[in-house]
Amino acid sequence: SESRLIRSAKAHMLENLSSRTDLEKLAQSLGTSYSRLRSVFKQQTGFAPRQFENMVKMNRSKDLLLSGNYNISKTAEALGYSSVFYFSRAFRKAFGRSPKDWVRLHKQ
Repeated sequence: SESRLIRSAKAHMLENLSSRTDLEKLAQSLGTSYSRLRSVFKQQTGFAPRQFENMVKMNRSKDLLLSGNYNISKTAEALGYSSVFYFSRAFRKAFGRSPKDWVRLHKQ
């Protein structure tokens, strides 16, 4: 039951990367409380739900940037970031360099 709960939560987050998940609503739709969802999620994955969502978005951003079909602005928009600045700041925090520098380094 707990693993099914977490699979459902992860699937919802993965299907909706273009927006920030309302974790309270998600828990409610899965028939549990947010605190239980958070606790079980962290226990089974090692990440809080928001950490997991952010990590998935950052990893997806690398794929989008390397594809050549998305510039930094389009990538930020596709992943639901409110601004390019916020996306770039999150990217730098996750990977240690700006999206522009990261792309330049990995396209060589």
